[in-house]
Amino acid sequence: MPRRARLSGAAQRGLSLIELMVAIVVGLLVVLSGLVVLANAQVTSTGVIDNSRLQLKADAIFRNLGFHLSQAGAVELRNTGGDGRVVFSSEFTGYNPAVTGAAPGQFLAVHGTEGAANAPDLLRISYEDNGAVRDCLGNRTANAVGSGVSRVDNQFSVTDKDLMCQGSTAATAQSIG
Repeated sequence: MPRRARLSGAAQRGLSLIELMVAIVVGLLVVLSGLVVLANAQVTSTGVIDNSRLQLKADAIFRNLGFHLSQAGAVELRNTGGDGRVVFSSEFTGYNPAVTGAAPGQFLAVHGTEGAANAPDLLRISYEDNGAVRDCLGNRTANAVGSGVSRVDNQFSVTDKDLMCQGSTAATAQSIG
């Protein structure tokens, strides 16, 4: 049998109980700090996701509102005959004059009113229906099927922190947010 090499000097020994307990405490502190970092990362991630959702919602709302504002007062061009001349349509009367209180001949394409104590402020936008447009709720207007009135009327308001729209086709305002 071959001879085993002798250990030089001290005999081989394991960890003492105190060294083992210190190592366990240090390991637990490292794991605990990792869990704290993970929890903070999750809270931050949730905040970022909520902010992203809010931004997307705001983008969609302002895109809808901006589209209708850019159309405000738009009227169709009509061909006068075979000579190639065109004139502006005379059918557009602005936002419903009965609602705005406009004088005869006064066209209000954008009209706003400040709400009373518990009533919301209102923004009204109107433009001529060319047969292809939709109101702020995405619905085809009843005007497009030949009722004689050629307007798209949209009314925007804020109710309980929610942007509401009452389009030409809706009896009551609906949320667009």
